[in-house]
Amino acid sequence: MESKEHKALNPTGQYPLLETKKGSLTGLVTIGKYLCKQAKKLMGSGDALENAKISQWMNWSQTTLQPLVDQIGTGIFEKETMFLSSWNDANKELKSVIKMLSTAVSAGNGFLVGG
Repeated sequence: MESKEHKALNPTGQYPLLETKKGSLTGLVTIGKYLCKQAKKLMGSGDALENAKISQWMNWSQTTLQPLVDQIGTGIFEKETMFLSSWNDANKELKSVIKMLSTAVSAGNGFLVGG
């Protein structure tokens, strides 16, 4: 059961959750964009292909990575009933996705795009 304080920070119930001095944010893409702005760096150099690749990875994180994280979080935090086999499948898939992501970062000298 979530506390009233937590529900006030996270009314949508989505994760990840980032608390800031000005308020809270949820979702990988939203948090990623916020952190880029805070670092006073634009997302990309302005090159059309580079910007498209940034969007590609952000969309991937929202459609592939986030659902797996949510599913595993459900199993851990018991927001709802989940079969162990479903949790194990999601965990196995997440490991595969993280391995692919790690390979892509390594190929880009520590960056997915640019550098």
